[in-house]
Amino acid sequence: MIGFLLKVCIFAIVAALAVVIVREQNKEIAIILVVVCSVAILIAIADLLSGFVAAIRSYIEDLGVAPAYFKTVFKIVFVAYAAQIACDIVEDMNVKSLSSKIGLTAKIVILALAMPVVAEFVDLIKGVL
Repeated sequence: MIGFLLKVCIFAIVAALAVVIVREQNKEIAIILVVVCSVAILIAIADLLSGFVAAIRSYIEDLGVAPAYFKTVFKIVFVAYAAQIACDIVEDMNVKSLSSKIGLTAKIVILALAMPVVAEFVDLIKGVL
């Protein structure tokens, strides 16, 4: 696990150096390089995430928690990570105002995804009172 992290860190540092060098010559190619490297890192961690998701799913089944909660939590986590990656890439392009709109949109989507869980929690509290 630590070896994997070191490989990703080294790849990211080398990629960042390449982007800095290329950016001086051609900004458009530098942006494409950032996107390609970001996608490569995401693909590399996909296997790691699938094992993590399987383990969490097993724990949730053992606890008897409804699978809908599990799906909702992972959707929220996915939205947060996807938005952060998009914000970072857009900020690298020096379009911070667009980056902030992505962040705002992600927050609203997360709130909408969480509403059914919040509503059920409120109903549970009402039942206890």
